Amino acid sequence: MKHKFLNNLLACLILPITLFTNASIAEIIFEEDFNDFSGGTSHNGAQFQSGLDLNVGLTFQGWGNDGRSHGVILDNTNGANMAAMIWVNHALTLNSGISDSNIAGTSYDLSFQMSAAVYAIGTQTTTADDGMYFDILRTDGSMLASQLFKPGAWTGNMSFQNASLNYIGDGSGDVRIRVRSSLQDGHFSGAVDNLTLHQDGTTDVPEPSTLAIFTLGIMGLTSRRFKKQA
Repeated sequence: MKHKFLNNLLACLILPITLFTNASIAEIIFEEDFNDFSGGTSHNGAQFQSGLDLNVGLTFQGWGNDGRSHGVILDNTNGANMAAMIWVNHALTLNSGISDSNIAGTSYDLSFQMSAAVYAIGTQTTTADDGMYFDILRTDGSMLASQLFKPGAWTGNMSFQNASLNYIGDGSGDVRIRVRSSLQDGHFSGAVDNLTLHQDGTTDVPEPSTLAIFTLGIMGLTSRRFKKQA
């Protein structure tokens, strides 16, 4: 009888092994808050309506400029919290590829915050039709993925919303990120902050039903054992 009880208990322990499922996990492989910059000239005025401090002609660490770079200091703390603003025909391109950012068949998620933007003149505000392209560039400069995002029309203050772009790696080499204007006229396409690139993966975890079966099985066997002893 004792051996039968142990065999049944062992069966309950083995059962959950066959009832595992895959769950997604995400590893952060790149982050950018645009707070590390050099050069630039502080504007002697302030952002239209919001009154935030502005900066023009700066260089964000690790990024190349196609056009003139603008930034807005979100809390007027001498650059402690900066967001990049994208002007007409302007592009910010990461200088170097991100390690492990293009493994064939692997899913990646580029998340970020975006807002409508303006410099010191009201005629340059982002409109509802304005937007920014977020590009995932292969080693040879071709685009692995690209998507247009519209932050909406300027409403008087910087107002950030969350957005994300997903792509599947093709194994062609580490990728770079580019943010560029969709415009040909005199508006700001928007502002971007807090870029994060996640590499998705899977891990084996027990299904909730498995845990329930396992627990009930142990309870049942234990109860049965005690009743027979009584």
